[in-house]
Amino acid sequence: MQSPINTQVIDTILGKPAKNVNVVLETQADNSEWKELARSSTNTDGKIEQLLPENFPLKAGFYSLIFDTKSYYQAMGLETFYPVVPIIIEIKNQTEQTHITLSLSPYGYSTHKGR
Repeated sequence: MQSPINTQVIDTILGKPAKNVNVVLETQADNSEWKELARSSTNTDGKIEQLLPENFPLKAGFYSLIFDTKSYYQAMGLETFYPVVPIIIEIKNQTEQTHITLSLSPYGYSTHKGR
């Protein structure tokens, strides 16, 4: 079973999964400050399937996935206009698994909720 929040990054320039993209997951606390919950890197399939432990008690609220795209592109000798891609989501149903896909290039990105 996967963690309640997982992600995949696709490099649209290479047309394949983006491996070794560092990702930080944060949650917004009651005082509106962001608190880090986890950090990991994408695997060879561009995925992080265990960002949180399986039985992590996910609460309704705002979560942020922060993708370190600068380090990813620097490792390939490329520059990027977007050194960090933050994606803020709202979890309403704590029992539903949330999958976020990020399609990435050095000068643009798009994201969507998957299954």
